Amino acid sequence: MSAWMSGAVRAPAYRDAGLRQADRCLWIASDLDEDYSPALAARYCNATLKGVHLVVDLPTGEVAQMLPAERRATYLPHDGIQVLVLRPVKTPEGLESQALSALSGVFAWVRSLGVPDFWPHGPSTPFNQAPPGASGHYAFGDLHNALRSGTHAR
Repeated sequence: MSAWMSGAVRAPAYRDAGLRQADRCLWIASDLDEDYSPALAARYCNATLKGVHLVVDLPTGEVAQMLPAERRATYLPHDGIQVLVLRPVKTPEGLESQALSALSGVFAWVRSLGVPDFWPHGPSTPFNQAPPGASGHYAFGDLHNALRSGTHAR
């Protein structure tokens, strides 16, 4: 396990919420417009004091990391690895090779942290339904169908 994802650009968060304890991954659909790169989105997160572990731009495959794995993010009020996805695609067919490469790297890193490869609640989970400490992957926004397409299968 490495606290920092190999190949990700570091964009350190200004603050965190202590030690991370939950073995789960929380995927967040961004509402930022297309002018935001992962590094610029990380700066925006810092300006709003909402840090995440990773910012992933699916069309380009770029990944920026704000927090090491052992620290708790502040974007959502839930513990777990938090991944902010810029410009999410609605269908798996729309994923480019760069996006698949970025997602493969993200899923490999998340696996190395002990997060199991499954979506326990099916399609997108509202904020109030992510049980404390539950394992697996949880989607916030319309990410479930795009991400569960097998791109994260072993």
